[in-house]
Amino acid sequence: VCEDASCKYNEYVTCHLNRCGTCEAVFHGYDNLTINCNQLTPKCRLMHLEMLHKSKSGQRHPGGGRLDVDNVYDPECERNGTFKAKQCDDDSNLCWCVDSAGVRVTDKTGDDPKVSKVKSDWIVLGFFHSLIQIDFSFRAEFTFLKGKGEEVRSLTPGYRCNVEEATREVSIKLSENSTRDPVDIATVAYYIERDLKRNKFSLGVDDRMLEVDTDSILVLFFDNEPPRINMKTISPGFAAIIIVIALAILTGIAVFV
Repeated sequence: VCEDASCKYNEYVTCHLNRCGTCEAVFHGYDNLTINCNQLTPKCRLMHLEMLHKSKSGQRHPGGGRLDVDNVYDPECERNGTFKAKQCDDDSNLCWCVDSAGVRVTDKTGDDPKVSKVKSDWIVLGFFHSLIQIDFSFRAEFTFLKGKGEEVRSLTPGYRCNVEEATREVSIKLSENSTRDPVDIATVAYYIERDLKRNKFSLGVDDRMLEVDTDSILVLFFDNEPPRINMKTISPGFAAIIIVIALAILTGIAVFV
């Protein structure tokens, strides 16, 4: 039954009959745009749908406006699902620029923030993330994790995953590749972060389940440009740390999905 169909990668959309009245799985979000459920929903669109869901269900994101903390806000997206370079808060009349992962890279200002670089005609962002690193640890003793690095790495096939057994820390690194169909690592990282926080990343080892310590999750964005931002203005507890790294260092690191 069409009404009972679910979308694999997006719980914020519902199935509708197509224009011919047949039960073809056509999924629409709260904004009435069609979603392809065989693909990951771009990070910007997914964040927007999450905020619409909270609004419709009576939940309010912090502050009530479009942005109150840096990593939780209702973004404006381009038609292709990428983040618009300029984001604004209607309540405060402040605007700022974000990188291609939606991370704020300029101060909030009442003036019009400028983005000097344009990567291509269809992406209007001046800052581009070249690598994203997700760090977390499991709720387990070191002796329990010792020698289990391969099992942990099997959770993220195709990604560069490092297990530090001495500290129980796991690092997943995602970088842009140079294939014909480039991977949107911001979207992939967002899905991984959501799964980690929802305890969907549990690992069975030695007849026990390793659960992620959600308080340990840290997402780091390596951008190709230094942020034009006063670090004192970043909200306390902001988990996304922008780090500048030379693109040459990333040669040979790729993501395969």
